[in-house]
Amino acid sequence: MNCLIINPGSSDPKSVKISKLTGLPTDPLAIPIIINFPDFPSGISYCEAAKLLVPVLQDYMLNTDFILFRCPAFNFNVLGITQLTEELAENFSSKIAIQHGSEIGFWLAYELTQIYKIPAVFSRGIPTSRLPDYATITGHPNIKKTCMSHWEAVEGVAHHVATKEKPVSEVEFILIMLGSGTGIYLWEKPGAISAFKIRQWEGPMSPSSIGGLDTLALLDFMLSQGETSLKEARKKISALVGSKGGFQLFDPRWLDLREFRKDVENFHPLATSLFEAWIIQISGKVGEVKLSMKQPKQPTPVYFYGGGSNWPELVSRISDRLSEHLFLNPEVITIDPENEFFISQAIEFSKSL
Repeated sequence: MNCLIINPGSSDPKSVKISKLTGLPTDPLAIPIIINFPDFPSGISYCEAAKLLVPVLQDYMLNTDFILFRCPAFNFNVLGITQLTEELAENFSSKIAIQHGSEIGFWLAYELTQIYKIPAVFSRGIPTSRLPDYATITGHPNIKKTCMSHWEAVEGVAHHVATKEKPVSEVEFILIMLGSGTGIYLWEKPGAISAFKIRQWEGPMSPSSIGGLDTLALLDFMLSQGETSLKEARKKISALVGSKGGFQLFDPRWLDLREFRKDVENFHPLATSLFEAWIIQISGKVGEVKLSMKQPKQPTPVYFYGGGSNWPELVSRISDRLSEHLFLNPEVITIDPENEFFISQAIEFSKSL
């Protein structure tokens, strides 16, 4: 059996990665597809962009049995393989939780299913909550807490490092994601993200986010800016902690980690100070996650992933702060862990057909 994997990234429609998976379910082989992207008009919607991409994929749909796409940001948990339905497409705008580039994957899969009459599925993904029911009444009875996690990448690393002796459910590790935001995740037996630190919560400051801040401090900041509308305050706070905060507040160029790196390497005083603070923040959060483990004294492997993992000094400076008695061989993940996750899901779904 053959599967088309659609893995969109940022808000740019040209960031979508597509591959053809053949030989399912027993001997899968993933072949990346090089796409000649059309010119997308300015301000085009994800749905309209998807329609422009459909003709580009015409030749690759031959002998394709199903489509697997990166999960969009629904406001309900996706804890297993779920099929794209007409109902989801009809109510998509009312179900979306956050704006994210993965939306183009949803619409591209939908358009292809309409034309080629094959199933399209997604699994887990961005808005995955592992918190128990009682968490919804901890602190405030009417406030629900959720875990916004990069599940695909974390579980993909688990598939990558698993062996016959230690399957996915048995491996343990801490993953440090260094991208436009900083995420620190623990994969622990019996195979679940049992601890997480991500930018919207109390994660380290990074190129695009400030991490968690005291509630009253944020409200006082909004009032000092003359903001009295609760709706507008929420909108601005969301941008600060998730997409328009962080290093770029000091210099807009630093939204691009490559530009920030250049200034650090050229001993720019402010960039250097932020760099040192960033290392301390990340290291501290890694230690916090480590101490939350069931067996905190047993050494745990540490992996780095994301654009920042290509910065040797950043990786080495963080690694230097991780005690060798508690952490094993910090190393950079060079494969695409998200693709590893998608392949595992394609294998599972193909067995049900």
